[in-house]
This record gives sequence, C-alpha cells and structure tokens, in this order.
Amino acid sequence: MSGIELSDDGADDEAGDAAGEELGGEVGLITDDNVPIYRLFRARRRLAKSPTRSAFKKPADNPDGPAIMSAMSVSAPATRPMLIAEYLEREFLAPTKSEFVDGELIDMAGVREPHVLIVSNLVAELHSKHKGKPCRVYSTDMRVRIADRPRYRYPDVFIICGPTQFDKADAREMSVTNPRVIIEVLSESTEIEDRSRKFRDYRSLESFEEYILVEQSAAAVESYRRQPDGDWSIRGSEGLNSTLVIASLAIKIPLKDLYANVELPSTPPPEAVK
Repeated sequence: MSGIELSDDGADDEAGDAAGEELGGEVGLITDDNVPIYRLFRARRRLAKSPTRSAFKKPADNPDGPAIMSAMSVSAPATRPMLIAEYLEREFLAPTKSEFVDGELIDMAGVREPHVLIVSNLVAELHSKHKGKPCRVYSTDMRVRIADRPRYRYPDVFIICGPTQFDKADAREMSVTNPRVIIEVLSESTEIEDRSRKFRDYRSLESFEEYILVEQSAAAVESYRRQPDGDWSIRGSEGLNSTLVIASLAIKIPLKDLYANVELPSTPPPEAVK
C-alpha cells in the first residue's frame, strides 16, 4: 500500500402588439438556411426597442410577406442556473435521473450488462456481510448531497453506518449526506469524471472514508482510504483470484464473486500481441 496526497406582464404584451403591427403583423423567425424554428405572434418589448430591430426584413423574393429575422442577428438570452428546489422537483417527476452540479444538469448515461451485474453482485455481497451490523447498503436510487454545495451525485453503490442524515433541502428525503463508503463502476464515458470531479466532491464529505473504483472490462479494483492526517492511501487488486478489501468496514469480497456471471474480455497470449 502506498500513500498519495490529494488536494482537496401586460405592458410587455401591449408593447409586443405595437411592435408586431409596426413590423407587419405576424413575424416569422427562421434560421439563415431558411429552416423555420417557430413563429412569433407578439414581438417582445426588448426586441421592439433593441438596436437589432433592423434585423427584421422583408424577404427579397416576397416583399409582401411577413418580416423575418435572422437567427444570427439577435443573441439568445442567457439562461440562469437551475435552483436546488427546481432540480429536486424536476428529478422527482422525471422518468430518468440526472446529477446536479452548480446549477447544471448532467444526464446519467445508460449502462451495459456488465455494469448492472457487477452492481448487483456488490449489493448482494455487501448485504450478506452486513447482517446484524448498523450499516446499510444503497444503490443508484438515492442521491448524495455534496456538503454546502449545490451538487447532487448518484453513486453506483454507497454504505451508511449509523443514523442516516438526510439533506435538509430535500423534503422527500431522497438525498443523503453521510456515506462512509462509495463505490463506482467505471466505464469509458464516466471514468474521467469518477476519478476526478466526483472524487473531489466526495472528499468534501466528513463521513466519507473509502472510495472504491471497479473496472467492468477487467477483474480489477482500486481502493482509496482516508488516513488520520487527511491523506489518502491507495490499494489495488487484479485478477479473479484476488480480493477486494473494504478496510473501513473490515470486509473482504473475492473478485470471482464480484464478477460472477460477468463475461470479461479474454486477454490474448503474449506471443499474439504485436
């Protein structure tokens, strides 16, 4: 085991009507390549008073037709970041899950069969080894709120020991704040995020003691554990004859059980590698 250090409006409508009449009534918005986007029946006050009004023009091939505006002529208004309350309500109603980072949504990528099987094996093994202990195993149906930040993450698996602490902003109690162990199953689309920004987010949690990364294309795991001085140690295990050690919980899981029923890519013999 080696040590590593990781740093932690009515008036608007009236103005719009007037602008619409001045511009010839019905106004059509099209792109530069003449692909219709939508039709404006009331020009908003900001467009009526904007210097970009000159962008509304009659098309040369149809001078009697409705005025048009180039999509490149007016900048789209900047969207404000989503609020936590808006995210939580959207997430409760949405058919798919999204993570939330500083006002922005991050769609959860779909997963392949090996990922599903590894998570299922993990949950089963952890449940069996926690019988009679004050620890509980959760999978991706619950979120983790990052401490004092507008961020919510969906770990593949996490473990809480002791009373569950729920996010005070989430009245439905679907977000927690005190995981001890977090496990992520790596994929090509998530590995960089899991190793970098997510790990930094998780390290801000006072209860967080151990982070485990599981490969799905090979029998290999990495375990990061917080040390008393705040540094993190790393331990790796490879091969189906190896064992995943969750030191903070004094648990061992043989990799052959972790990868049960998972078809791993076969490794070509050395002489076949060019």
